[in-house]
Amino acid sequence: MKKLFALVIAFLGFGLTVVSAQSSYYGETFEKETGVMRSRTWVSISKMKSRLEHISKDGKITGVTIFDMNTLTSCNLDLDKKTYQIMDMKTLIDGTALGVESLKVVDSTMERTVLGKEIIEGYDCTHYGVSTVTTTQGGGDSGQYDEWVWEPHGITIQITDEMRFGNYLVTKNINLGEPPANLLEIPEDFTEVKAPDLSELGAMLELFQSGKN
Repeated sequence: MKKLFALVIAFLGFGLTVVSAQSSYYGETFEKETGVMRSRTWVSISKMKSRLEHISKDGKITGVTIFDMNTLTSCNLDLDKKTYQIMDMKTLIDGTALGVESLKVVDSTMERTVLGKEIIEGYDCTHYGVSTVTTTQGGGDSGQYDEWVWEPHGITIQITDEMRFGNYLVTKNINLGEPPANLLEIPEDFTEVKAPDLSELGAMLELFQSGKN
């Protein structure tokens, strides 16, 4: 349960890059070991928004998410169907969207420790060790990962890949500057559809939790 719940929170973590970054930018993220592109990112500091394009192994866009830190919402675009879904990040972060009392987040902390300075992909980075602790009504979870941040722009150049243990993601081809405004907005010809009910996921996570207790 704890690992699955952590993945739900990890997905939201990308939206917070618009807060940690100090400069607007565009970047491309790759698996360091394979060279496979995983995503393209646009971040606007002035608008407090970011755009994430998920890329398949054959280079196709499989999904687009726009994060708005002003309203703490994420918008998932379906480019083929021309539809979009709005999700409340607050209810995902605190666990209430999962509809299970034991999964509600009581407290969460993050501690960053400076481990040194390194040159990663040609960028002068600060290496951080990051420890996280999340406490829910039904228990808790902790995690650790490494992050290399390009100072003073606050842009993450390399980070532990949570989906591939022992591997890393690297950001390359960075261009500083504001992204085109239209990339951070919902296209006018897209239709809103109801966001998925996450209570089913919550029930599954609760089952995993009870099995570990």
